[in-house]
Amino acid sequence: MTPSSFTKKYFDDISLILSQIDKSVLDKLVDLLWEIYIERKHMFFIGNGGSASLSSHLAADLGKNTISHSSTVPRFQTQSLTDNVAWITALANDLKYRDIFVEQLKNLSNPGDLLFVISGSGNSPNLVQAVKWARLNKIKTVGLLGFDGGKLKNLVKFMVLVPSLSYEYVEGVHAVIAHYLVASLKFRFNRRLSTITSNKI
Repeated sequence: MTPSSFTKKYFDDISLILSQIDKSVLDKLVDLLWEIYIERKHMFFIGNGGSASLSSHLAADLGKNTISHSSTVPRFQTQSLTDNVAWITALANDLKYRDIFVEQLKNLSNPGDLLFVISGSGNSPNLVQAVKWARLNKIKTVGLLGFDGGKLKNLVKFMVLVPSLSYEYVEGVHAVIAHYLVASLKFRFNRRLSTITSNKI
């Protein structure tokens, strides 16, 4: 395989994976996130490695980029549990690495909040532990997963699965989906504001 043929294959594969994702599932996920916003609940994001980075990215984008800075409309209440290095390392050192997310949830979450889990394999013990605790404590759960969904497939309440066994492909498509969620919710906010404005005229 030549470098140019590899390049073509890579992007052809990404396009194929994107085409296989059920778009109606993405619409339902946007509905769920919108419901969390309307109810003024908190959204928590978790993941490991590249998924930890995307957790931070998505929490930041939903919190900042969905509503104009000049707007007085309330914003999403978002937080990535991958960001506090001091807290994470203290938990991992004094307890176990699998406890780094569930112990933060014990401090921060309330019934009706949402736990958004991002994972390639779906089998990370710290994610599984967090989802199990969330379910017992009436926290809604979403999984953005890859491979066959792993253990999280049957634990999360709502799932979007990227059908690939390659971490590079899974994480790349996860990033595309994350940006779609932000763009879609921004569209909903703008539509809502335009309706409010037109009703005042």
